[in-house]
Amino acid sequence: MTGQVSTRNVTLASVVRDPAFREGFKDRRAGKPPAYDKDWQGNRNKTAIDKAWAYERGRLFAAYCEGQGVQLDPKQWFIQRRLNWDVLDAAGDAVRCQGIR
Repeated sequence: MTGQVSTRNVTLASVVRDPAFREGFKDRRAGKPPAYDKDWQGNRNKTAIDKAWAYERGRLFAAYCEGQGVQLDPKQWFIQRRLNWDVLDAAGDAVRCQGIR
């Protein structure tokens, strides 16, 4: 029998800010194959599993944006070190329609 990993509630902004999420988004937009085994730099407090989930959520978010015709520029993800509201709004829409969880 396998055990369930522990879960906790997080904000959508914290998920979208994750470097692995952004990398997944960029890879999907560029048409690159998934890189699940990559060791992402950035948040050292997260486990490799957390980073892999963030990466996959980023890929799913890019697919959602593509399907909905949402144009998000990865270079404009942050404005003066603050998360762009357009990105957060689009991510909220993706969560509400269950495009990402």
